[in-house]
Amino acid sequence: MTPGDGLLWRKSSFSNDNVECVEIAQADRVAIRDSKHPDPHLTIGQGAWRRLLSQFRHSPY
Repeated sequence: MTPGDGLLWRKSSFSNDNVECVEIAQADRVAIRDSKHPDPHLTIGQGAWRRLLSQFRHSPY
């Protein structure tokens, strides 16, 4: 998934203009990439994405 792949990549609302951030694109699966180095990327299923977000939300960090 690259800039020409047709996916809408978006940054976290917490990243502001920082170049060191994570971007995601959602379709039938969720693609995750480093904004500085967009290739390669990680692709996971929607269920795994929801579990990951839940872990972040409940993390003390």
